[in-house]
Amino acid sequence: MPPNFYGVDVNEISPDMWLPLTMQAEVMLQPQMLDGSGLFWLHMMARRDPGTSLATAQAWVTARVQQDLTDREGTHLSLTRREEISRTYVPFLPGGAGISHLRSEYQAPLTVLMGIVGIVLLIACANLANFLMAKAAAREREFSTRLALGSSRIRILRQVLTETLMLACAGGALGLLLAFWGTRMLIRFIVGTETGMHTALAATPDMHVLVFTSAICILTGLLFGLGPALRVSRTNAAVALNANARTSVAAGGRSGRLLPNALVAGQVMLSLVLLAVAGLLLRTLHNLHSQDLGFDRTNLLMVETNPKFAGYKPEQLNALYDKILNRLDALPGVKSATLSGGLPMSHGNWGSPINIVGRPAAPNEDVSTLLNRVGPDYFETLGIPLLQGRTIGAQDTPTSTHAVVVNQTFADRYFPHGDAVGRSFDHVADSSVEGTWQIVGVVRDSTYSHAGEVPSPMAYLAVEQLTKDVHYAYWLELRSAGDPRAIAVEVRTALRDVDANLPVLEVQTISEQLDTLIAQQILISQLSGFFALLALTLCAIGLYGVMSYSVARRTNEIGVRMAMGAQRDQVQWLILKESLGLLALGVLLGVPATLGAGRLIQAGLFGLGPSDPATLLGAVAIVAAVTIAAGYFPARRATKVDPMVALRYE
Repeated sequence: MPPNFYGVDVNEISPDMWLPLTMQAEVMLQPQMLDGSGLFWLHMMARRDPGTSLATAQAWVTARVQQDLTDREGTHLSLTRREEISRTYVPFLPGGAGISHLRSEYQAPLTVLMGIVGIVLLIACANLANFLMAKAAAREREFSTRLALGSSRIRILRQVLTETLMLACAGGALGLLLAFWGTRMLIRFIVGTETGMHTALAATPDMHVLVFTSAICILTGLLFGLGPALRVSRTNAAVALNANARTSVAAGGRSGRLLPNALVAGQVMLSLVLLAVAGLLLRTLHNLHSQDLGFDRTNLLMVETNPKFAGYKPEQLNALYDKILNRLDALPGVKSATLSGGLPMSHGNWGSPINIVGRPAAPNEDVSTLLNRVGPDYFETLGIPLLQGRTIGAQDTPTSTHAVVVNQTFADRYFPHGDAVGRSFDHVADSSVEGTWQIVGVVRDSTYSHAGEVPSPMAYLAVEQLTKDVHYAYWLELRSAGDPRAIAVEVRTALRDVDANLPVLEVQTISEQLDTLIAQQILISQLSGFFALLALTLCAIGLYGVMSYSVARRTNEIGVRMAMGAQRDQVQWLILKESLGLLALGVLLGVPATLGAGRLIQAGLFGLGPSDPATLLGAVAIVAAVTIAAGYFPARRATKVDPMVALRYE
C-alpha cells in the first residue's frame, strides 16, 4: 500500500501490515473468533450501490441483524427481549473519516478546550480593542490634519481598518507556526514517544483549518477594529487641532474611559472563569493520582510477556510459571513476584455471568462478575488486604479443589450475612473455565478497570487450576525494595535465562499505567492550565496598558491635584481604586459565570463538585493578586509626576 494509507482505523498506532481475517487464530495465537458468538468486534464496511437509497440499504441490514439476534435466542425468547431486538437498528455512517476511538474518546475534552480557546481569543480581542482605541486617540491630531487638508473620512476609515487587518493577519500567521509546533506536541502526547511507531495523525493543518483560522483573523480584525476606526473617522478637525493639554483632559474623563474599563472588567471575568475551570481539572487530576486504588502502589513493576509466542502449550505452563517466579524471587532487588492474566488496572476486562450454588438467581438479576486469573502471592505482592479466609497460594494445584478469592463487593452482594467463604459457584459462561469453584477468601475492593470506577463484583481464579486458553498469564507483577525501574534490566535478563524465546513486550511501573489510564484528564488539565495562565497574562497586560494610558492622559489632572496639595498616597489611591473597581466588577460577574462553567464540565470531575469553594476562592485570590499588581505600577508612576512639568504637559 502507499505510505500515506493507514487503513480505516484512525488510532494512536497505525498498522504495518494487513492479513486475511481468516488467519486471526494463527496470527494472534487465540481461539477462533469468527464463530457466530464473537462477531461483534468486527467493523462492517460496504460501498453502497448508487441506485439504492440510504434508507433502503439501512432497512435491509437492520432486518437481517434483528433476525440474527432472534435466531441466537432460540425458543426461550422472552417478550422483553423480543421488544429489545425490535428496537435494535444499524446506523449507516459515512466512511470517509474512517473509524476512530480517538474521536469519541477526545471529543468531549477537546470541545471543552475549544471553549477555553474561544475565551482566550475574546480576552486577546479585548486587549486589541483597547490598544487600537488608545492608538486612535493618540493619532487624533494626525487624522484631524488629514481631514483639514482635504482627506475623506472613508479614506481614513479604510486606512485604520487596513492597519488592523494587517495586524490580525500577521498575528494569525505567527499563530499558525505555533499551532504546527503545538499540534506535533499534542500528537506526541497521545501516541507516545517510542521509536518505530507509525501514526495516521498528522500535524499539517488541512484546508478547513486554514480557512477557519483565516476567517477568524479577518473577523476579529474587522470586529474589534471597526469601533476605533469609526471613532477616528468622526473626529472634529477644528476641535482636535485646537486641543491643548488642558482640553485633552476630557479625553481621559469618565466617558472616555468607560469602554476600555468595561473591556478590562470583561477580561477579569473571563480570566476568573478559566482559572476556576483549570483549577477544577487540575484538582481532579490530583484526586485521580492520589486516590486509594485498593492496593499498595509503591515500588510495583509490571512486565508483559506471552508464552504463546514462545510456543508453550497450556499443559506446559505450570512448570514455566514455577521457573519464572523462582527466578524472579531470587533477584536481589525483588521482595516478591507473582503473575496474572490482566493488570491491576486495565482498559479491558474479562467477565461472565455465574451461578451461585445453593442460591438461585432472582428474575432479571444481574449476576455478571469480573474475572481475573492470578498466581500464588498475588494479593501479598500487590498489597491487597485480606478480609476473610486465605489467598491463592502454592497449595492450589491442578489436583486440589478449585480455589477462588472474591472481593468485598462480590461478598456483600451475594452473601450479605458474611458467609461467603466456603460457598461455591459454577456455570461460568467462558467454556475454558470448567467445574465448580470454591470461595476460599475475601479481599478488599481494588481498582480493576479504570481510575474512579465504582467497584464491581470480582473473582480471582487460581491460574494453575485453569485449562485451555485462559491458562495463559500475560503479566508479571514484582514488588521491589527500591525504584522499580532499577530492576527492569535484571528482570529482562532473568526471563531470558528461563527461556531465550520468551518475549518481553512491555515493562512499566504502576504509576505509568495510571498515567496511561487517565491520559485524557492529564491532557485537558495541562492544556487548560496553560490557557488559563495565558489568559491571566493577557488580562494583566490589558489592565496595565489601560491604567498606564489613563495615567498618561490624566497627567495634567494629576499635576493640578498635586499642585493643590494632594499627597502622593492620595494620588496613588486615586489610580489604584480604579483597578480595584474593575476587579470587583469582574469578580461579581465572574462568580456566576464560573459556577455555570463548572456545571458544564461536571461529568469530567472526580472527587469534588463543580462549585468547589476552595477552587473558586483560589481563582479569585490569584486574579485579585494579578489585577492589583497590574494596577499598582501605573499608580506608583503617577505619584512621581512633577507638578510643574504636568501643568505644562502637552
